[in-house]
Order: sequence, then structure tokens, then C-alpha cells
Amino acid sequence: AGGSIFRMLPIEDHGEYFKDYFETPQSANIQQMARSYDIPYLGIDTLHDLKQLDLSEWTNRHSQLSIIECKTNAESSMSQRQMLWDYSL
Repeated sequence: AGGSIFRMLPIEDHGEYFKDYFETPQSANIQQMARSYDIPYLGIDTLHDLKQLDLSEWTNRHSQLSIIECKTNAESSMSQRQMLWDYSL
């Protein structure tokens, strides 16, 4: 369950094999894991939620270890990365 790391490799262009053998969606419940270790957790599900996050306020309240989980769309995330890579060339 490694997420979408293989989308960065050429195998991603072979849809008939990619989805069945390389796509590895994350199945772990990060919130439950954080709770079990008493680690402060914040889940971000939308762009609106992300824009509302005051990171300074969060870090002031949670100065030690904490987790902010941002759930993204794998295809959109890869498109954004590709745009950034192309721009940096």
C-alpha cells in the first residue's frame, strides 16, 4: 500500500498492467494510528480545508510530533508534479 509512487515510472503508460500490478492505494487508517500513539492528528480532505489551516496556530498548539494528513486525487497530484517538473526545466 505504497500510494502512487509508480505513477512516476514509464509503466504508468501501460494501463492494462499498471492498475492491476502497480497501483497500490493506501489502506492504512492514519487517524487511528495517530490516536493509538496519542499523536495530534488533523485530516485535510478538501482544498478549502487546506486553505483554512493556520499552520502557525497548529504548530503553536502542537510543538512536538503531530500529523497533518492531506488526501489527494492521485491523477491530479501526478499532473501537478509533472507541471512543476516541466516548469523547472
